[in-house]
Amino acid sequence: RIMIPILVVTWIVAILFAWNSSTSNVLRGSSLSSPVSVQSQSQQSSPNLVDHLVMVPGHAVLRFNKFEEADTADESWYLLSYQRQQGFPQVLSAHIRIGIEMMKQDPASLLVFSGGETRKDVGPYSEALSYFFLAHNKLWLPEESPINDRVALEEYARDSFENLLFSMCRFKEITGQYPSKISVVGFDFKSNRYTQLHRKALLFPAENFTYIGVHAPDYSPLFNQKHAEDGEAVAMEEFSHDLYGCNVDELKEKRKKRNPFHRSIPYELSCPEMMPLLHWCGPELVDTSAVPW
Repeated sequence: RIMIPILVVTWIVAILFAWNSSTSNVLRGSSLSSPVSVQSQSQQSSPNLVDHLVMVPGHAVLRFNKFEEADTADESWYLLSYQRQQGFPQVLSAHIRIGIEMMKQDPASLLVFSGGETRKDVGPYSEALSYFFLAHNKLWLPEESPINDRVALEEYARDSFENLLFSMCRFKEITGQYPSKISVVGFDFKSNRYTQLHRKALLFPAENFTYIGVHAPDYSPLFNQKHAEDGEAVAMEEFSHDLYGCNVDELKEKRKKRNPFHRSIPYELSCPEMMPLLHWCGPELVDTSAVPW
């Protein structure tokens, strides 16, 4: 009599665990049997059907117990001092929604929210998960919608260069191939960093790379564009002397600080073709033989 209820409870827990794992793997896992791949096979289309990476880099972590007003309220996010009282939630929401609209407009695209577990005081919650959670709960990504099959998370990036690099591998994990086209949605003042430095460092063709710059004051009159541009000038200077972000002390320290939970980056296992690039530190450009695109 005692064993029967125990067996029933065990069976129910096992079912719930399996369901949760399969759901999580769609966003976070590396299985090539993800919805994107399955959809392509079921339509008997070319495996090259999904070839466009739409990437939205993360900039903050959500307070998951206060998400109801996360599209408008500072209190719903763990923000750094320079991010507060500027309408930052409205701007981040614009990035998310523009990324979703771009993905919707191109059935050959995969949307990747990128950003790691960067805040020790927050706990092991990633920027990427925060963006997805907000989009899902605001119904910008409607439940039961087929477009959710084309959304994934990249949860290891510690800076903008890694946002781009790691998302390319994440794309390959999901689709089985590297993107032939990339669109990045972010702050307009970061356009040159992505197009002139990061893209160049990865030897990705300029004609297949697009940066969609969002002008933050259009979504929040409180946003201090001049202050942001001054900060960007410093970042540009650092990356211009260290394209891969692993020689300049300031860039190395940022990566160390933004990995407080000591996560090990797994992409050399799932993207072995990228291994030379993943470990390249320059200062010269990586050789063309080291990139798989």
